Amino acid sequence: MRILQVTSGYHPAVGGLEVHVQTISEALISMGHTVTVATPCSNPELPPVETLNGVTIYRFPALGPPQFSFPWGMARFLIHYSGSFDIIHAHNYGGLPLGLTLLFASTPTVISPLYHGRSESSFARVLHRIYDPLAAPLLSRAKKVICLSAGEAVLCVKFLGINPGRIAVVPSPLPRKTAAHPERDGNPTAVSGGQRLILTVGRLVAYKRVERIIRLLPLLPADFVLGIVGDGPERGRLKAAAARVGVSDRVIFFGFVSQPVLEDLYRQAHVLVNLSTSESFGRTILEGLVHGCQVICSDIPAFGDFAQRCPQAVRVVPETASPAEIAALVQRAASVPPFMLDLEAYQPESVACCLLEIYREVCTGPDHYVVREGDDLHAAA
Repeated sequence: MRILQVTSGYHPAVGGLEVHVQTISEALISMGHTVTVATPCSNPELPPVETLNGVTIYRFPALGPPQFSFPWGMARFLIHYSGSFDIIHAHNYGGLPLGLTLLFASTPTVISPLYHGRSESSFARVLHRIYDPLAAPLLSRAKKVICLSAGEAVLCVKFLGINPGRIAVVPSPLPRKTAAHPERDGNPTAVSGGQRLILTVGRLVAYKRVERIIRLLPLLPADFVLGIVGDGPERGRLKAAAARVGVSDRVIFFGFVSQPVLEDLYRQAHVLVNLSTSESFGRTILEGLVHGCQVICSDIPAFGDFAQRCPQAVRVVPETASPAEIAALVQRAASVPPFMLDLEAYQPESVACCLLEIYREVCTGPDHYVVREGDDLHAAA
């Protein structure tokens, strides 16, 4: 098939969306399909057209602030060239590329909203009061809506008004293994043999609630240290929070790291903690499980999927849980020896096969697709 992926971000940009689209694109290439990516780009040093690992990437200058950037030239590209593809897969409800695709593309289109639910930011909520009514008629143009989890599907039904019969649930794949480069990556992840590592991974923004994890350290034995992977606007505030509670020497800010370094950190971690308030999927939870981590996470729909699938490794934290209760969970989880789970369904080729089934049905079959995980979304909504 000739497949166009339209996305708000793509490698070498860093983030969960970027990894997701790159992984499925390269998996589809390895299965003999042709994949093109159209994406905004704010880095003028990157070429406007490039082929990486078999994927042809068209980059369009991003105008405006990162979260609301307009991809100059993408609408023209979609008007003139979308008919050259068999299927278009557009990603990220919160980005303009998805809306432009539904507005201007002439080829059957499926979408992955990556929808988190209502934002905690008052500014974002105001924008969505304007954006959501405009987006609703566009969403109806999508042939299928592909959610990354049953939890995301419930949110799409509840807040976006999407008919459950139009939804398919296909998880995000594990990223492909990347060869380590010692001279480039160094060894920033060494943790003393006498320490127990709590790991949290993600962009440092308020809704990830990393400060809540920092505040657990005074309640844990002194050999527990917290490793924070990622960067963002909250970094300075989080460092100040660690100083206020007297644990600066037990918090390590790694910033962004390469995939091999991240995998090394997962292997060293005794516990992975993610207390985010909203996600469409739990990529860091999945990556942690692959490397044998015990997981403590917030009780949100996307994470609940993992708790149901892997109850021996994933524990959800009720919103009402006290810091002492969460600390006790962390301490108990740290004593569980690592063990491996069967996560074949999350391998890139497995996910790509599920997507191809949907793509082919959209192109040739009836306009109906059964929700994969058997959830009664009408009842859940």
